[in-house]
Amino acid sequence: MYFMWNVYHSQPRKNVFYVLKSVLSRLDLPGKEVISNLSLKHFSHDSRFSLRVLFFGTDNFAVENLKILNDEFGMLNVHASLLPRWRGAAPIVHAIMSGDRKTGVSIMRIMPKRFDIGDILAQYHIDIGPHDTNCDVSNKLAVAGGRLLVTCLKDLENYSANAQPQGDVGITYAPKIQPSLGHVSWQDKNAESLYNLWRALFGIFHITTFWHGTQVRLMEAQKFEREEMSIADKPGKIIFSKTSRMILVVCAGGGKVGFRKIGVAGKKPMSAEDFYNGYMSKRSPEDWYFH
Repeated sequence: MYFMWNVYHSQPRKNVFYVLKSVLSRLDLPGKEVISNLSLKHFSHDSRFSLRVLFFGTDNFAVENLKILNDEFGMLNVHASLLPRWRGAAPIVHAIMSGDRKTGVSIMRIMPKRFDIGDILAQYHIDIGPHDTNCDVSNKLAVAGGRLLVTCLKDLENYSANAQPQGDVGITYAPKIQPSLGHVSWQDKNAESLYNLWRALFGIFHITTFWHGTQVRLMEAQKFEREEMSIADKPGKIIFSKTSRMILVVCAGGGKVGFRKIGVAGKKPMSAEDFYNGYMSKRSPEDWYFH
């Protein structure tokens, strides 16, 4: 039997290695005594134990990894969503970006040419907090996925025999993301969706916009309720709040999102106050807009 762990931007391969090493050490597997001595270099290639680990989404991805899907024992995958919701490469990003309040992990069977649509052996739910970032949710799911995997593998015959096909209701897709996803169109993003986008991309890509032709990165976000501010202007309008010491940006619908740090292209990230002193104060307030 093989075990596959999908590795993306938010899951460095070395982190996944230590999670899997911990999981494998708890199982009664042939060659278990050598697991504690495995290194990251040998982990996906060592044949001294029966459970082989394949890393997809890394520079070690190879056609050979796909060929073993024809193995008679099949393959299990720990997928970071409650399938059939968020099938695809970036389930955590899409769950947070869509404002989901719950997600989870699915232990599923993979067959050739049937990625993310195989039978479900087990699932576990977790809550997504209103301020949880991609890193927060990834860490929760890493723990939940590791524990659920151990549970399944300890009674694999039973879980495998009782695996259930995925339903046809509630299917959504989570395609691979690109840096361009982080570029903000202020006319199209309300405060809730912008804050969700920032949380979803945290640790992967930055939220970006333009200040008079210069690209800037928006960091350390906080959502503000409409009644807390009195800015009445078009989306993209910015001010510096001396109270919160943040750059506040008007979003579609009138809501605001604040940012504590700004990264100007070619420069190190600076505080919102430094951005105000170095850039905003040198222009008329009528020109204080992100585009």
